Amino acid sequence: MNYILFKNKYPMFDIEYKIRQSYYNALENANLKEDDMIFIGWFCKRYIKANEHYLK
Repeated sequence: MNYILFKNKYPMFDIEYKIRQSYYNALENANLKEDDMIFIGWFCKRYIKANEHYLK
């Protein structure tokens, strides 16, 4: 994920320890339900929040 962000000149995403379990859960749920939007929704919400200062 970070490699793709880096190669496209976007800020990388540091998954802090306190949200790491929800990251794993989102990946697992997306895989089990075969629905990538579960992870994409999780990622977008947190990525935007983590990088708000770049959007201003």
